[in-house]
Amino acid sequence: RLDRQQKAVEIRTKSGEAYWKWVAAGLKYQVATSWRKIAEERQVWMEKKFHFGDISALKLEDNRRSLAKRHSEESKTQRDFEIARAWLSLYLPQEELTLERIAKSFPNEGLTPPELKAQARDQLPQFKMLENEGARLAQERRFADSLRLPDLRVGVEGAHDLGGPPKGRPQQDQLRVGLRLEIPIENRKGLGKDREVEHKLRSLNHRRLWLEREWETRGQQNRVTVDTLTEQLQWQNLELEKSEKMAKAEAEKLLQGASDVFFVNIREQDAAEVRLKLIETNVMRELAFLERRMLDGSIIEGVALD
Repeated sequence: RLDRQQKAVEIRTKSGEAYWKWVAAGLKYQVATSWRKIAEERQVWMEKKFHFGDISALKLEDNRRSLAKRHSEESKTQRDFEIARAWLSLYLPQEELTLERIAKSFPNEGLTPPELKAQARDQLPQFKMLENEGARLAQERRFADSLRLPDLRVGVEGAHDLGGPPKGRPQQDQLRVGLRLEIPIENRKGLGKDREVEHKLRSLNHRRLWLEREWETRGQQNRVTVDTLTEQLQWQNLELEKSEKMAKAEAEKLLQGASDVFFVNIREQDAAEVRLKLIETNVMRELAFLERRMLDGSIIEGVALD
């Protein structure tokens, strides 16, 4: 049962990682598609302006260059999305993993994960397996000790002579009661077994100590990761708000003839890059929440393992 629990933790963790990589790839694909559509709409408008002689051929070519770059980025993100979807289908073979199924918001936005407790650690399958192994070795040690202890036996024997007693002895049954104490003279077998179990117990204690330290270290790293990513998300959201505002203002200036397509493309590219970084940060935070659920064992709550 503990082996099944450990396997369930591993599978759910890997499937969760595959899921969030699929979400990240899909959201990036959507950002690249929107970014490309904006350049296409501007290209149509600029070709009309060029036809009437309102803009130069150089500006038109600059927008075509930007459009080609955005097509290339869209193709890259589409490839990443298809690869992530194929990998996730290993864990969800019956699901239709379309782009439309990806939510625009993340479930753990603004949430703080609960603190890790030592009680939760001791309920993890790897720690329970060590506990069971320790109980088994303790039983082996008791058996080894018993090989070196004196053996006291009580014996009761009864006898009846067939054909009559010898001459001079009266006719009667015989009953004997005795105690026998056996002391092992050569106890090397028991001593060797005892030392063998002692070394196994010592090794088991080292393994448990290492697991405890690893668990505590990963817990500390997880807390730092969640806290820093939460702060990073706050600043990136502010950066995205300002970047989109600047891109929109630059596009309006271009319509009024007060700006150049070069500066508009720079502003829009900057906003798109901030969006991509924001997606990556959100997904990293979700993966940190996933690791927290793995560390406290809640990742397999409600899973039937029998």
